Amino acid sequence: MGRSEPFDMSPPFWSPLHWPCPPGREVDVALLNAVASRFPALRGAGPLAFSTMQVGTNSINYLIEASAGKRYVLKRNLLRKDPAQIDAIIDWTAAFPAGALRCKEMLRSDERRYALSHGPDAAVWEMSRFMNGERYAGNVADSSRLGHAVGFLHEHMRRSGGPPVAPAHYWNVDEPLDWPRGLETVLAATTTEPATADRLSEAVRRAYDRVGAADDGPVGWAHGDLHLDNILFQREGNGVFIFDFDFTRVTRGGELLDLGTLLHRTARDARIAGCDPASIATIVSALLAGFETAGGTSSDLDAAFGYAMAESLRKIQACVRLIREQPDGDWSMLATNHAIFLGEMLCLSAAGDFVNDR
Repeated sequence: MGRSEPFDMSPPFWSPLHWPCPPGREVDVALLNAVASRFPALRGAGPLAFSTMQVGTNSINYLIEASAGKRYVLKRNLLRKDPAQIDAIIDWTAAFPAGALRCKEMLRSDERRYALSHGPDAAVWEMSRFMNGERYAGNVADSSRLGHAVGFLHEHMRRSGGPPVAPAHYWNVDEPLDWPRGLETVLAATTTEPATADRLSEAVRRAYDRVGAADDGPVGWAHGDLHLDNILFQREGNGVFIFDFDFTRVTRGGELLDLGTLLHRTARDARIAGCDPASIATIVSALLAGFETAGGTSSDLDAAFGYAMAESLRKIQACVRLIREQPDGDWSMLATNHAIFLGEMLCLSAAGDFVNDR
């Protein structure tokens, strides 16, 4: 996989991404109360107050504030999901050995399952206790802890395997890599200026040309969606929460895929915060040191970026397909975000000395 030519680092790259709450998905108190009543742990918890925590293309998370200061998170899955698959993943994460890695404490419904189908659209819901954690702070200490937790996860998966179910089937993210026909139309529909859509399309094309046949390679277990919204830090107890294992599978690159995703997202946050290249290199080095200390086996950063690019390319490819199959989803926005990510990874792999010089 060759080193890419320098890529234009001006906007739309290196800017925070925002997900607006889609119309018709604001807080429906009556519906949320009805769903919450299906979880025995919340019965008798007093009047419940609901607010929207996070909106994504796959789900909406609602914060529930109950009596005595207790808080819960109710997750509404926006896509078709199999409750049995969710239960199997949660049972798998509950069996993690004690260590630096933490997972969400899930609550069972009145059907004695973690996942519950409810409402006029038969949406699948999940309930967990609120995780008292903070987002990645973009410093050396958090980077080291994050690397250690991810290394611990991969050491566990090498010894014990991953979830006993197929990953999110609607994505089909392991289909052969191919150019997503119709992408230009999708990008044009989600951006305000033709020049921006052209630059995003160029980023996808250059990433596709760069990955090419090098997408073939060793396989192994990967979390598959290891971005910073799926990670929280305990400031007391030194634990790291990692969650949302919908894409966990045996796939090309294995731990290198997760490493490439983390490198991109941590460097991305640092770049947006105005860090200089030397500071970004220090953060990346701390993440890698923690990863290797806990059992991570590879630090081939150029290959890691390549696998992360291939994953974003497959997700764009899936989004273009899903626009036709599930038109009520926010697939166009997600495809655009992954095109932005590809441009950023091209910038990092061309300009970031830490990629090949470690």
